[in-house]
Amino acid sequence: MPHRNTRSGQSVSLWYHANTVQQDANSSLQSQLATVGFFQGLDASALTIIAEAGQICPVERDAFFFHQDDPATWFYVLLQGQARLSQITPEGHQVILGFVVPGQAVGIVAAMDQAEYPLTLQAVTDCVALGWQRETLLTLFERYPILALRALRMVTGRFVQLQTSTANSPPNALAVVSLAPCCGSSNRLVNTKPVVFGSTWPFRVRTWPT
Repeated sequence: MPHRNTRSGQSVSLWYHANTVQQDANSSLQSQLATVGFFQGLDASALTIIAEAGQICPVERDAFFFHQDDPATWFYVLLQGQARLSQITPEGHQVILGFVVPGQAVGIVAAMDQAEYPLTLQAVTDCVALGWQRETLLTLFERYPILALRALRMVTGRFVQLQTSTANSPPNALAVVSLAPCCGSSNRLVNTKPVVFGSTWPFRVRTWPT
């Protein structure tokens, strides 16, 4: 499982909290998924099936959901906590792209065959997410084709953004595009102005789309 704990062991309190979330899945998870842009328009029975197909994934503060260049095998909706998206440039600079908050989804690139995460997602606070492995996600796509269409549109759109940014950027410029997260209920991330660490060149940076 890509989400990983960097501490010596999983805290009892966090596991208890995650189990409490799981026990309330039939009601709270369905209502939370209904606010996520990726799942909007699906009826209550579909949302229940989708929620039951997922797994509760607790991730402690400072631990990672996934690292840049990890195989993309999980798609997440954050239920509780806050997580930070970042990227390491070829020059070795760390770029903070924004923060994922409850109700937002991340990792739609997992829908692609043999894809890798283009960004790193790290928990800023203790987090609980609902996650679907790639195989489960593809099964849901077969059952609900609208999800497959939405995933295709998002992934395609973000690769177009990447190509456009690369073509329009001067040599050594950095173009930051939204490859990993998919739209949540508000279609935006919180505090999304990118921050570049360790850089001296006046980079041109593209913020996340609204």
